Amino acid sequence: MKKYFKLISNILLYLAMAMFLITLFVGGIINDRNESEFLAVLIVIPMEIFAAIIGVLLINTKNEIVHRIGHGLTISSFAIGFMCGLMDAEDSVSAILMIVAGSLLILYYIFLLIEYIVNRQEKNLITQAVEWKKLYDDGLITREEYEAKRSEMLK
Repeated sequence: MKKYFKLISNILLYLAMAMFLITLFVGGIINDRNESEFLAVLIVIPMEIFAAIIGVLLINTKNEIVHRIGHGLTISSFAIGFMCGLMDAEDSVSAILMIVAGSLLILYYIFLLIEYIVNRQEKNLITQAVEWKKLYDDGLITREEYEAKRSEMLK
């Protein structure tokens, strides 16, 4: 089950980044006044685009500090883009695409939260099983009590 959550969350992350980049291309292709205004806001903040790309790449590293920096860069970049998209959503296709990209990133973090909760529950169950085994080994509970609790935890 953890594999599926990881797979879905990675798909959502990369789809969000793809939509982020597609937003820039669509705005350039349409060449409309409203699109130009929206892109001007994004391009005025050029570090936002680089921060989003670098953030997504850093999220998949093994180093915990670099991983957290990646999340920070990604969230901040997408938050700025999402906010700009909300301001221009009625006039600009690029703004709507940016809102979709931000929404995909929100879904990514919802899946990460679900994965975290599931992992935490599994670790808690394992810890309880080890504690009950230790109580049984130390002679503080009977075999019947241990087996009853063990079968209850395995359900």
